[in-house]
Amino acid sequence: MPPTPYLRDADPVLPVFFLSALVHFVAQHGANPQALLKGSGLDAARLQDPETRVNFRAISRVIRQCEDHWPSGDLGLHFGRSLHVLSLGMIGQAALASATLGQALTTIGHYLILRDPLLHIEVLSTDESSIFRFDNPLALQDVERFVVDAALSAAHQFIEQLAGGPVPGLQLTVRHSVSAPTQATWLGSSVEYDAPHNSFSLPRIALDIPLATANPMAAEEARRYCDQRIAQMAGAVGIASAVRTFLAHNLKSAPREEDAAHALGYSTRNLRRRLAHEQLSYRQLKEEVARQEAITLLQASDARIEDIAFAVGYGTAGNFCRAFKRWTGVSPNAYRRQD
Repeated sequence: MPPTPYLRDADPVLPVFFLSALVHFVAQHGANPQALLKGSGLDAARLQDPETRVNFRAISRVIRQCEDHWPSGDLGLHFGRSLHVLSLGMIGQAALASATLGQALTTIGHYLILRDPLLHIEVLSTDESSIFRFDNPLALQDVERFVVDAALSAAHQFIEQLAGGPVPGLQLTVRHSVSAPTQATWLGSSVEYDAPHNSFSLPRIALDIPLATANPMAAEEARRYCDQRIAQMAGAVGIASAVRTFLAHNLKSAPREEDAAHALGYSTRNLRRRLAHEQLSYRQLKEEVARQEAITLLQASDARIEDIAFAVGYGTAGNFCRAFKRWTGVSPNAYRRQD
């Protein structure tokens, strides 16, 4: 099932990077790469081409086949641990060259769209800690456990690599239950299972940890390169599609037009002009994505209307209900009943 209704499961939208790394990792442990790729439409050459894009169907199939060839039910944990922050390429270099751990994590979160356009990190801050949520990454339900385990295990590795060692107070939470003996002791007591969200959190003071690898000039150069790549990506897939993908990541935070422009490497004026060339506006696209996501949540879940309103960027249920009736002609509750 694709994560947003305007993306079909046959649409090639995901960079091959993580899939290539996964196949290589499992093959190193004795599996035949051809068996891991069977039926996916991928071969060794395409797996090594950084321009290759894969669809949801292919990535789910390869992950399932990798899990079938792994001796236990914890492939995601082992794969995440195998990754190094430099495996993120220029994103990793920009992170390592950042001044502090907090800046490095912010850099990764901002540019991760280059490695995975559908993985969104939401940052919540309190007086004591900063929480980084990975809710439903990729939204591939049949392999979600793998994706969550891999994402949080990699995050744990990256944090220790950036900081130069363990970071006191690091906590992780996962929505799923323990399914394998090794998961029960995964990172010890720092993991909470059956939690409301998939996340990791750090004490606010930990974000100020200085990085031994800090280099302001190198960080700026790496960030500039990443900005250029984001702009190229937007041009390759079409500006409207790029904005839709950005909105799908960030809908809950009600992003402004200037936020989208910055994330995609444009000025607000240039983004507006390019959308107008396609006879579209940012507001139209935002409402389109909100409408599609709201319909998906109404059809596929029993979530409260208030929660759906928040999930699609509306501060109150009343405002959301009025917008939904304008979109569909009926209230959210009526839509759910007729479905």
